Formats: sequence, C-alpha cells, structure tokens
Amino acid sequence: MKNKLIYTLLIGLFLLFTGCESNRNESKSISKMNIGDATTLFIASSANGMAEISPKGNNDAAVATKRLFKITEDGVVEDVVYTDEEGNEITETYIPENMYFIENSPYFFAEFRGDFGMKQYLVNKHTGAVYDASGVIDLYSLAESDFFANAPLFVTDGYGNIYYSSYDYNSGNDRVHKIDISNINQIVHEALTPITDNLDRFVSSTNGELFYEYYSGGDSKYRLRSAGGKLIPFSLRADFSYNNMAFRGLDGKLHILDRNCLQTISFSDYGDITLDTIINVEDLMYDLGCDAASPYNPYLVTLENRILAIGKYSAAMVLDSDNKDDITGNVFDINDNMRIRDFHYTDSYIYCCGEISGNFSLVRIDPYTYSKEVIMQNNDYEIYSFTVLNDETIMFNGLRLSDGKNIIASIDKNGKFKILDETLNSQESVLERIQ
Repeated sequence: MKNKLIYTLLIGLFLLFTGCESNRNESKSISKMNIGDATTLFIASSANGMAEISPKGNNDAAVATKRLFKITEDGVVEDVVYTDEEGNEITETYIPENMYFIENSPYFFAEFRGDFGMKQYLVNKHTGAVYDASGVIDLYSLAESDFFANAPLFVTDGYGNIYYSSYDYNSGNDRVHKIDISNINQIVHEALTPITDNLDRFVSSTNGELFYEYYSGGDSKYRLRSAGGKLIPFSLRADFSYNNMAFRGLDGKLHILDRNCLQTISFSDYGDITLDTIINVEDLMYDLGCDAASPYNPYLVTLENRILAIGKYSAAMVLDSDNKDDITGNVFDINDNMRIRDFHYTDSYIYCCGEISGNFSLVRIDPYTYSKEVIMQNNDYEIYSFTVLNDETIMFNGLRLSDGKNIIASIDKNGKFKILDETLNSQESVLERIQ
C-alpha cells in the first residue's frame, strides 16, 4: 500500500512537471503592445547595440533578426513590449515583418513571424490592444491604389470600415475588399468588385461608394459601385489613364479629375448618380507633370479646408476648398522644380524631401501661401525615411556621412536637431507616426 502511494505521487509529480514544461514551450498570443506613450514606431534589424538598447526579451541577435521599437513622447527609443491576456510579458520570439497603417483609423495592421509561422494582427494605436486578423486579410498580395503617389494601402469610410485592394488567386485579378470591424472581436471580410474586373486603381467615398479603374480585353475602363452594391459603367471624356485621377473631396464625395474637367459625383438612395462639373480647364494634368512622356502621379494633400495636388516636380494645384473660388485650375511652382523623393504633411505644412539641381534638400512649405523654408540642405546626413508629428516635429532615419552610421534623429519646429539613437545602425524598413 505504501509503495502504491509513493508510485502514485511520483506519477502525479511527473505529469505536473511535464505539463508545465509543455505549457512553457507553447507560444503565447499577443494581447497588447505597450505603445500608449509612443509617437512613432519603427522596425530595426538586430545589428550593433541590440543588447544595449533592449534589455528586455529577445536579445539573441541570432534568433531575432528584426525588432519593433517605439519613440516615446519624450524622444526616447525603446523596445515595444508584448503581453498576453493575463498581462504577462511575452518572451517568445515574435519577429515583426511589416506594419500597414490605415488612413483615418485608430487601428493598424502588424505582421509577425516566428515558430508559429506568420501572424497578422489588427492593433489599436492608442491603447495597444491586439486582435488576431490571421486568415481575414492576405497581406502578401496587397496592391496600391495609385491615383496619387502617396495613396495609402488601406482607407476607411465614415463608418470605420476598411477598404483595400489585393490579388484574387482564383480569378487572377485584383479586387477591392472591405473589412467590417464594427465587432472588433469578429472581423468580417467581403470582396466588393466582380471577380471578372481586373482592378487597377480605386477610391472610396465616406458613404462607401467606389470609383475604380479596371482592365478588360486590354483596355482601361471605369466603373462606379454604390454603397448598396449597384454597379454603374462610367466614361471619362479623355480616356488616358495617366490623365485621370479620383479622390475623396472635403464633402466626402467622389471627385473625378480627367484631362480637362473636375467633377463631383453624388449618389441617390437608389444608387443613381448625378455629376456636377466644378471646373473645365485645358490640360491641367499635363501642367502637374502627368503626361505620356512623364507619367508621374502627383501627391494628394488633404487639409481640413483645402485639398491640393503636388506634382513630382513640385507644381501645386487646388483640387477642393471650402472657398470654391480657390479652385481655378491654376498651377503654382512651390519649390524650384524640386524632384520629390519622400513626402509628408500636417494640417499646417507640407514637407518635401528630394533634390534640387542634384543637391539634397528637406523643405517645409506653407500650403496656403506656398512660401518655403529649407530645413536641411547639403549637410552631413542623407535621409532614408521620415515622418512628421502633429506638433511639426520631424522624425527621420538617415545616414551620417561623417562616420557612415545610421541614426534616428528629430528636428523640432524651431529647427533644434537631436540624435535619438545611433546604436541600432540599421536602415529602418518602417518609420511611421501613430499619434
């Protein structure tokens, strides 16, 4: 009897410890990221200084080739820490592959890989709450909606629904998809465009109506889709794709810009459309640098009370305004024919990074007066990527030419320069503001 009792206790202890070991090796799911105090996120490879800057978790550079970092409101670079549903820090290897930011949304997509394979998450950029979106969205086959050079991969309507374009493996065509996150714990996915329409570009209205360009029989065609799903063929007077643009106006409606005309489209409750011509201007897209010889899409600047198009060579034109007299079709040169390489804006300023006569420049432009201020020019740094915070602080990742180090730095509105980190020594694959 005594031997049987000892045997039973030994079996119980064996099961207890092997069970704990099994649970210990089981990969935990991310429930939250500590990004509540972050202004900017970036991904860095595990190069020099990784262990120094990141004392918490995943310090083995041979295991973690990429890491997710944040820049706090105080300008400090820190690891992003992941926790599980119980609030415990996760030390398993979660390697960030990419981040996809969603226009006018409190969420962004984050993609990770590890021993579990690939995972896609929807992350609340204010609270850091994480929701598993694996199987809901295919991040491998995203297609840019490139009416404008800075067109986002994801857009939203006035109800928080998310729209994007991706490749359909069954049809071999790109299609517009919609993600309904009204119940964030049960994300619903739906394809909106016909399987036969090989999508090229699209834009959505606040109400969820679509204007899109697609290919059929080798030709470029256009179609409207009402919020209720009604498909309406649409023709443009100048049917050259490099001369046609579409955007969401200040009123939330679809605006169509062809070679000579700017129109707005209104939908009735039954899906019927009404066209309203705003201006008739000859070759306005040509003046922006969008022609057959130089088919560069312009950048779109959507301010609170004005929308601008900025050409690759820094010509500007007002597309929409609270003051309709501003919409004249006139094109303005805003920066000495600067060839733009990177572009961001706030409600107050436009920021352009590029070259003027072969010289590197970073300039700040007033979108109302078109006056400019050169922030950096021919100095000791080459900018890889940059972003701008709401307080006009510039965050950038660049190369310091004096010693070949990759650095992360900031420049405040008054021009004060500050090195935030020079230990990672890697070119960041993502540098995006979240606040």
